[in-house]
Amino acid sequence: MPFATATIISASAAIAGLGLSAKSYSDQKEANQQVTEASQRAEAIRAEQARVNALREQRKIFQDAQRARAYANSTAATQGASSSSGVEGAFATIAGAQGAQSATLSENYGLGQQTFEANTSLTDARSDLSTAQGLGDIGKTLFSSSEKIGAVGSTLYNKVK
Repeated sequence: MPFATATIISASAAIAGLGLSAKSYSDQKEANQQVTEASQRAEAIRAEQARVNALREQRKIFQDAQRARAYANSTAATQGASSSSGVEGAFATIAGAQGAQSATLSENYGLGQQTFEANTSLTDARSDLSTAQGLGDIGKTLFSSSEKIGAVGSTLYNKVK
C-alpha cells in the first residue's frame, strides 16, 4: 500500500509539474513569437528607411550632375567655347562621376538589404533556440524530479501510518 500511495503522489506531482511546465513553455513560445514579430517589423521599417534614403541620395546625385553640366555649359558659353571638345570632356567627366556615385550607392543599398535579411534570420534562429531550450527544460525537470517526488510521497505515507 505505501508503494501505491507514493506512486499516486509522485504521479500527481509529476502531472502537476508537467502542466505547469507546459503552461510556462506555451507562454514563453508566445512571448518569443511576439519578440520575433516585433523584431521583424523593426527590420522592415529600417529596410524601408534605407530604401527611401537611397532614393533620396540617388535624386541628389542626379541633381548635382545636372547642376555640374549646367555650370560647365554656362562657363563654356560665356567663354565662347560651347561646342568645344573641352565641354564634351567635362560632360563625360560629370557623367562618369554620376555613374560611379550611383554604383556605390546601389552597392551600399544592396549590402544594407543583406544585413536586414541576416538580422531577420538571426531573430528567427533565436526564437527557435529558445523554443528548443524550453522543451529541453521541461524534459530535464521531469527526469530530475521524478525520484524526489516519489521520495516525498513515500515519506508522507510513512508519517501518516
